[in-house]
Amino acid sequence: MTTPYSNYGYAVTTINAQRTPEKTALSYRGQHFSFRELNERVNVTANALLALGVQPGDRMGVLIHDALPIAECYLALAKIGAVIVALNPYWSDEVMLAMLQHCKVDATLTQAQDRERIAALRDALPASISWLQLEAENLPANTGSLSAAKEAQDVTEPQTHRGGDDPLAFFFTSGTTGLPKAVVHTHNSCSAMADIWLVLPRDEQSVWGTGTIIWGVGFPCTIGAALSVGMRVALEDDFGPKGLLDAIQREPISHFCVIPSFWSDLLANHDHQSVDLGSISAVLLGGEPLPTNLLQKIKERIPNAALYAFYGQTEAPYSCFGRLDDGSQAANVAGLARPGCAAQVRDPSGNSAIDVVGELAVTGAHCMQCYFDEPEKTAEGLRDGWFFSGDIATQDQQGRITVLGRREDAILRAGHYIQPLDVEDAAIGISGVTEAGVVGVDAGGDERAILLAVTIDNSLTEADILEQLQRSLPAHAVPDRVVIADELPHSNDNSGGKGKLLRKEIRQQYAHLLSPQAN
Repeated sequence: MTTPYSNYGYAVTTINAQRTPEKTALSYRGQHFSFRELNERVNVTANALLALGVQPGDRMGVLIHDALPIAECYLALAKIGAVIVALNPYWSDEVMLAMLQHCKVDATLTQAQDRERIAALRDALPASISWLQLEAENLPANTGSLSAAKEAQDVTEPQTHRGGDDPLAFFFTSGTTGLPKAVVHTHNSCSAMADIWLVLPRDEQSVWGTGTIIWGVGFPCTIGAALSVGMRVALEDDFGPKGLLDAIQREPISHFCVIPSFWSDLLANHDHQSVDLGSISAVLLGGEPLPTNLLQKIKERIPNAALYAFYGQTEAPYSCFGRLDDGSQAANVAGLARPGCAAQVRDPSGNSAIDVVGELAVTGAHCMQCYFDEPEKTAEGLRDGWFFSGDIATQDQQGRITVLGRREDAILRAGHYIQPLDVEDAAIGISGVTEAGVVGVDAGGDERAILLAVTIDNSLTEADILEQLQRSLPAHAVPDRVVIADELPHSNDNSGGKGKLLRKEIRQQYAHLLSPQAN
C-alpha cells in the first residue's frame, strides 16, 4: 500500500519539517528558509497546482530557469503525484518539440522569459495540453498563473496517492548521439539516490552547493539527496566557475559536484587566487574523464578537500565512488560500487570478468524503471535487473571500476585501442596547455588522430606540442595532427561551467585537416 512517506516529496520536505523544523534548509539570493518554511512553500505550490487542474499521474513538462522555483515545483509535483517531465532549457526548438510530443505531456509549466518560444511551439502541439506560467505578468492567452493561484492557498499538506514504484519524473539523457531518451525514475529510485551519504563525509555545518544540473537528474541525486538527510543547500542560479567564486564568498559551501572541465575552466580563466576556498571539504568529480595533471592542479588549489571520483548516468546516477586525493587510486579509476549498488564488467558472453575489457553493468534501487514509450531500448538497456551502460571498462580484483570511455570514442590504430584521455592527459601536462581534445578519423582501416589544444602561452606552437607528445606517448598514440584552437566545443547545458566535451563537433569541424589535400 502506498503511504505518504513513500512519496518522494513527503520524504524530502515533510519528514525534515517534522524532525528539525527550524534548521536552515536552503539559502537563495540572500534569503534563508528553514525546513518548516520550505515545506510550507512546497505545500502552497502543490495546492495551487491542484487548484489549476493538475492531477495525480499527469505528465507535467517543466521549463524553469530559476533555482528556487525549480526546487519548489519539483517537490510540489512529487507530493501531488504528478510526473515531472524535466525539460532542458538549452535544447533547440526542434528537440524541445520532439520531446514534448514524445512524452505526451498533459500540461506544461514555463516562465515568462520563454513566452515567445512557447508560443511558437504551441501551434504544433495538441490543443488538450494545459499551459501554466510561473508569473502572473505577461500572461499569454489561455494560460494559468501559478503565482496568482498560490495567493489563494494555504500550507495544508496535500493528499497524495502516489509513491513507491510509481513514476516520479522523466529525466533526459544528453542526446549526444541522437535525440535524448526520456528516462523514467520512480519515487523509490529517487529516494535511493540519497544513499550517496553512506559514502561521503559530512557534519552539521556542511553546506551543499547547487552543483550539477538542477533541472534534471541532478536534482534528486544532489540537491534532493542533501535535503533528504537534513543538509543545508546553497541554491544558485549560476553555478559555473564564476558563480562558485561569487557564491562561496557569501555561503560557506563545503560540498559540490562538477565535471572536471569546470576546474580546467576555473583555474585557467578566472581570478580564483584572491578567493578563499577554505570552506570546501569534499568535491565530486565525474561525468567525463579526469586527466591526472588536472587532478594534481585541483589538489594544489584545495589541498585540504577530499576529492571523489564518481561514475553514473542518468539511468543510474552515482553508481561508483572512489577517493582521489589520498593516493588510494589513480585519476582514471571510478572506484567501487557504492553501498546499495553493484557493478560488474561483462565480457561479450555476458559473464562477469576481472581484468578484462568489457561492458559495464550496474544494479541497485537507484536504477531507472524504463525509457518512456521505448520498449526495445528498455529491453536493450535493462537485462535481468542490471542496467548495461554502453561504456567499456575494467574491474580489478578489489572490485574497483575503471571506465575507459564510450566505445565509439576509442581510436583504433596499429592494432591498438587508444583512449582519448591518455593523449589529452599528456597534452595537458605540457606547460601552457589548458585543455585538449582528441578524436579519430576513419582512414580506410587504421584511424588517424587529430588533437585540439587550448593554450595560454602564445609562444607555444603546434610543432612544439607534437614534439613533446612524441617524447611522452608510445608511437601508436601520437596524434597525426595538432591544432591550437581558441576554445573546444562543449555542450551548453549549465552543468557547472563548460558542459561535456563534444568530440563529434571536433570531428565535424576539423577532420578535413587530415585529408591528403591538407597535408
